[in-house]
Amino acid sequence: MHVSAAQPRCSRQTRRRHPPSSSPSECSERDSPLGQRRETAEINGAGTAHTSKGSKGAYQFIHGGLDDLHKLRPAANIPTFPKQKLEQSNAIQRVAPGSRNLVLWDYLRSQARFCDSLNDLLDVGRTFADERLDRTSQPFLDSEIVATAKSVWEWTQDRIAAGEYYVGTGQRLTLPFKAIDKVLPLGADAIALYLNLQRRSNHRGELIVANDMRLAMPDSEWTLVRFRKARATLIAAGIITETKAASTWAGPARYSWGG
Repeated sequence: MHVSAAQPRCSRQTRRRHPPSSSPSECSERDSPLGQRRETAEINGAGTAHTSKGSKGAYQFIHGGLDDLHKLRPAANIPTFPKQKLEQSNAIQRVAPGSRNLVLWDYLRSQARFCDSLNDLLDVGRTFADERLDRTSQPFLDSEIVATAKSVWEWTQDRIAAGEYYVGTGQRLTLPFKAIDKVLPLGADAIALYLNLQRRSNHRGELIVANDMRLAMPDSEWTLVRFRKARATLIAAGIITETKAASTWAGPARYSWGG
């Protein structure tokens, strides 16, 4: 396939407006100083051009049409992804014997709130077992799936009845003793700010602890001095770490949870 670009050249004196029927060789008023390029593709002697719009205007057929496109030679030098690597990237790592029941239990707990009945949960469990569990090296019987699903279903219904079902709802904040013990000695304001951040952003990797946050503290509006002192206390204790300084262009500083 040979691509050629023909550019008619006009002087300022010869530019004039032509009706649509004018010859392609004639210059028109719309031609820029660089000219309006005419791009053609010659296919076995027949030049064609796609009717889509290019950077310098609409393409048009010069000779031939869409029926001639099958005559084009196949494209060459196109990079291909190695088949072996493609198969490896698509492979799912299955859960090996020894942890299959626990993995299935955790998964069904996360899905139980979307199921209307035990049978629905069983369908979810069987599908998960077929797709994610290694059932070849050592059998994983359907009776094990049924037992796990029943256990999860009973556990879920008991928690719902007691008003204590929080799995996947984001309505509970769990803090390890290590984190609590690290914050308790820092004073009331630092503790309040820490708990407020945990309540709103414990699931995020990046935190914004901007000064305007003081306007919406749970007890009341804080003064700027009070808020800055509490934030500085958390930083000094390693509870939060500044990852990006504040700037006019980037906005408020960014923080992450410390170790």
